[in-house]
Amino acid sequence: AELAYNPRNNLLEVCAERLKKTYLEVGAPNCASIMNSYARLSECNPAVFHCLSRAIVHAQPETFEVHNISIIMNSYAKCAVRKSQTMHLLGDYLVDRVDELSPQNVSNVVHAFSRL
Repeated sequence: AELAYNPRNNLLEVCAERLKKTYLEVGAPNCASIMNSYARLSECNPAVFHCLSRAIVHAQPETFEVHNISIIMNSYAKCAVRKSQTMHLLGDYLVDRVDELSPQNVSNVVHAFSRL
């Protein structure tokens, strides 16, 4: 997929290429931030979401704050990325932490599962 944001230096494409090489170095908070940013730009680059999904699967569950999880899930939904196994894994991380969810977090999670 070609990115819509296309400055002369193709910064987003270069960043996507960098992420493909370094995805295991990206922690949970950075995954959430990067995925949310791409989703907000409507830059649903499949390669970025694929490599960051791999980073999520390899991350330790305790490294995720509940708001990181809800943002990641919502980013999948905004970009119509259907990663059922990853979504259910993230959902499992939330089961014992439901009391930590803000109303916005709940909204993000419900929205994400509605698009699965």
